[in-house]
Amino acid sequence: MKNLKQKGVIAVWVLGFSFAVLIMLGGIVGFVLLQQKTSVERMASEESLHIAEAGINYYKWYINQNSTTTQTIIQDGNNWCTSSQTLSVCGSLDWCGPYEHEYKDTNGNALGKFSLCTKGKSICGQILGAYAKAIGYTDKRPKIKRVILAKFAATTVAEFAYLVNESVWVGDDRSIYGKYHSNNGIRIDGTGNSIVSSGVGTWLCTKFFGCDPPNCDPECTHEGDACRCPGVFGSGGGSDLWKYPVLPFNFDGITSNFLKIKNLANSNGRYYEPSINIDENADGYHFIFKEDGTFDVKIITELKEVNSSDGENFKWKPEIIKDEYTYKTNVTTSDSCGLIFAEDNIWVEGTIKGRKTLATANLIDDNAQTSAIINWNLDYTTLDGSDSFALLAEKDILIPLCSPGGDGDTSYNPLCNRSGYTDKMVVRGVFVAQTGFFGRNYYPQAKKNGKKWESYQPWCYRNDLLIYGSIVSQKRVGTKWMCEWGYCSGYENRTNYFDQKLATNPPPLLPYISPDLKIVSWEELQ
Repeated sequence: MKNLKQKGVIAVWVLGFSFAVLIMLGGIVGFVLLQQKTSVERMASEESLHIAEAGINYYKWYINQNSTTTQTIIQDGNNWCTSSQTLSVCGSLDWCGPYEHEYKDTNGNALGKFSLCTKGKSICGQILGAYAKAIGYTDKRPKIKRVILAKFAATTVAEFAYLVNESVWVGDDRSIYGKYHSNNGIRIDGTGNSIVSSGVGTWLCTKFFGCDPPNCDPECTHEGDACRCPGVFGSGGGSDLWKYPVLPFNFDGITSNFLKIKNLANSNGRYYEPSINIDENADGYHFIFKEDGTFDVKIITELKEVNSSDGENFKWKPEIIKDEYTYKTNVTTSDSCGLIFAEDNIWVEGTIKGRKTLATANLIDDNAQTSAIINWNLDYTTLDGSDSFALLAEKDILIPLCSPGGDGDTSYNPLCNRSGYTDKMVVRGVFVAQTGFFGRNYYPQAKKNGKKWESYQPWCYRNDLLIYGSIVSQKRVGTKWMCEWGYCSGYENRTNYFDQKLATNPPPLLPYISPDLKIVSWEELQ
């Protein structure tokens, strides 16, 4: 009887242990199966991402195979935009699609599909870019989807901190933030944090660029009264980023851009005819941008001449506004076309809200060219990228004698016909001087005007100039002047910062570096 009881206890214990083992084994098997399922789903998710990326790459190839960006091309070659699936797949009815494509491996086996949702980026009534949303998934796991959103746009001049046609010398007191390019030679003794490129393999460096023939730099050779040097050379850092020769930038092509801007400003933006057609005493326009997104336009009727030199010779030039009257107030531009064109010389200042491009060119008289003067600070209402500005001039873009960046009291100054000082000048935007230069002329301390001496102090000396954006200039850029005894005019301290937001979201109708559409932004949507 005792043995039977012991056997019964053992049997219960064995059954309990076996049950526990089965539970453990079941848990292990379940865990393994869960891990296998998770691994399979993870692999399917990665494959879906690759398929979505393939969709974006396909669309990039497709739109660049077509020379004209039309709505049909935006619609992936289809003659329809929306369907019954547009809202559910694309998310809203401002997208076209979805346009479905099969994704195959290198052997031609179908692995999955991607659906494309597309829409054009319209500027001033023209499609100048595109957005694409690619939804990728595998045939085996069609419910596991990955979504990529990409923006396509042509490469504009806003990709560069500087684009210059002439040879340049970057002094050892300069730091370049952003890409720097010259169609000719570059001597760089300062530092750079990005690509410095030249359109030539070699060039002749003269004393005007710091060369001292016959005592040429080690990488140069003596040739006549100059030194034959590599396209980019100097004592500056970052030489591993120097590239030469590269394709030059076409400054002549900006002319056609002016004509396009004029026509579009006439139809979709704001156009201002030569001011003399409005007032026989007019000398140009004064544009004042305001924080509410509007701007005022004044007609200038009297300018004071100032004596200055652009490095070649001294000239008396009308520059300081002495008299003007209001022509238009609270002028607006549409959010989709902030385009302004003036067929006259212009003076510009203020605070920009929204995306605006102001261009000046005389396309009526082939013998006349117009310039722009940055009359005071040019700033934004916000730095989040929603504000941007471009100033395009047929000839020069100049910072005048009467500019911010000086010390002193804030009382009225009769020479400059204005009161108030600021300790620095701030300029934001893209500045394009097609046939002239961007800069500030050399202003002497004093100049004799007839029998009377005029003092240009303290305005000839300025403290700090901060430029955020891009400069495109046919001739050498210069805002600081050095004489035999040292600093003698202009801005003593100059800092230029490249603005990445201008490159990804530029103001309307900037000149292109390349017409090919490339991916300027990419993100995965959850």
